[in-house]
Amino acid sequence: RDHTHVKVSDKGYVLNYAGYVASRNDMRYYNKGWSGGTIAYGGKPMINSNGGIYINLNDVVFEPDYITIFYGFNDYNQGSVTLGNVSDTTPTTFCGAWNCAFTALKTLYPKAKIGVIVSWGMAQEWHDAVITICQKYGVPYVDTCDGQFPLVRKNGTANLDETWAEAQCAITTFDGTHPNDFGYSLMSTAYEAFLRRI
Repeated sequence: RDHTHVKVSDKGYVLNYAGYVASRNDMRYYNKGWSGGTIAYGGKPMINSNGGIYINLNDVVFEPDYITIFYGFNDYNQGSVTLGNVSDTTPTTFCGAWNCAFTALKTLYPKAKIGVIVSWGMAQEWHDAVITICQKYGVPYVDTCDGQFPLVRKNGTANLDETWAEAQCAITTFDGTHPNDFGYSLMSTAYEAFLRRI
């Protein structure tokens, strides 16, 4: 199936960031993310999935030109996934799952342009691990915690004014974490510019 919308609590369906990018650029979009999903195998049970993203990578129905990976928030906040270290090769730790995912993606889709969206809402050590692993594989990334991202977050990993961050969060999310339609539209412009660079 081609997915262009995401379910947002009781707010109905909104176009997500990739859906916006796809609609503006005549692209086909396939969503491999799930509500509550983790990149690591062994996270808490997820809707429509029984494990981390790494075991679902070969289930894409067409050869992708671009692949974006946006994981970390659930891995960190569920409490059932451990960080591990950047040299791990086991999919049961956060770092190991990133390594497994990059290895699998390059094998399955060698011509695809891969980009990572470094998630908000993680401890600094987890945030830094994602960036270190991206650099290890030469995978471009956009950091949602660098103070330049349009969906300003109060997350402790950027030097942001708390009052400003809270005000931005109030108009770009519906629950302080998950983007609303306006938030997704802002995200999409930043990600589209990022995709054009890779």
